This record gives sequence, structure tokens and C-alpha cells, in this order.
Amino acid sequence: MRTELTPFARKLRQSMPHMEAVVWKYVRNRQLGGFKFRRQQPLGPFVADFFCAEAKVVPELEGEVHRGKEAADEARADWLRRKGYLVVRVPNDLAFNRLSKILDDVQKACEARRATNGTQEAKGGKKRYWGKK
Repeated sequence: MRTELTPFARKLRQSMPHMEAVVWKYVRNRQLGGFKFRRQQPLGPFVADFFCAEAKVVPELEGEVHRGKEAADEARADWLRRKGYLVVRVPNDLAFNRLSKILDDVQKACEARRATNGTQEAKGGKKRYWGKK
């Protein structure tokens, strides 16, 4: 589906931050549990870092560009959750230091949501955010 954000998303794909490029290397071409991920995907008024349509999971890396924009990031996550997406927010430093654990958790979230037709909430119906309690 083409939106007015499509040209912007294309530009983002061409200049991905280092950590996003690393994650993309592991999730592209159905390498993560057979799930198809898209990168820099327009979803409504936002562009998601990564998106798995089958499971309605949106992994978001929280890098430098997100510093000082916590309120806007939370508003985006709330909008996506209201639309039925599971937002998995991962601080870049955790992605760098614990990449295999994070990829495993994203795969498990996708598998759980696929099994419930994309309706299962994250633990207890709350947002999932690594590194924060």
C-alpha cells in the first residue's frame, strides 16, 4: 500500500543506522523463524523500523534519533497498539550487547501472535520494552 510516507521510507532504507542494518541482516529473507519482516515500513502516520505483517509485530530500535523524543515515541507506540500491533521497543545498547536474546524474544512474540491470529498481548497486556521494568 503506497502512502505519502513511501518516498520518505525509501530514503530511510538507504541510510539505515548501523544497528538497524545489523538487525536487518538477521531478520531479512525469512531468517527469523520463517517470518517475513519489512524495514522502514509506513504504518498509518508513522514509519516503523521493522514490521512483521503476519504476526503484527513492530520491533523498534531506540537509538540516537529517539533521544529526547520519548513522549512522541510513546504516542506512536500507543497508536500502533490501538491498531492491534505489538510494539517491541529495544534500546540500541541492548540490541548491540544482547542481539541473539532480543532476536529470540522477537521470534517468540511473532510465534505467539501467529498462534493467536495476531491478538495475543505482550506479557500481561503491557508494552514490551527491554531494559526497563
